[in-house]
Amino acid sequence: MIFLGHLENISNNTLIGAVNAENGKINLVKNLYTNEEGEVPKIAKQYKQANKNWVIIADFNYGEGSAREHAALQPRFLGCVAVCNFYI
Repeated sequence: MIFLGHLENISNNTLIGAVNAENGKINLVKNLYTNEEGEVPKIAKQYKQANKNWVIIADFNYGEGSAREHAALQPRFLGCVAVCNFYI
């Protein structure tokens, strides 16, 4: 797959404003293979480098508005294999 533009740069903003439902913190997730905690883009890059698949479990408004294109391209660039939206 070929990525154009500044996708590598904008992927550094992937989910940085999202609240982690597991810990209640913004932009803080755990690498399940190393137990290291870090920012979403950093951990996503670690997974990509290690060839590990990962998914996003998103709320109902994921990718709305002007962020629609980035909501699809950024995670894919970082190795995300699926985005699952759910409603509570």
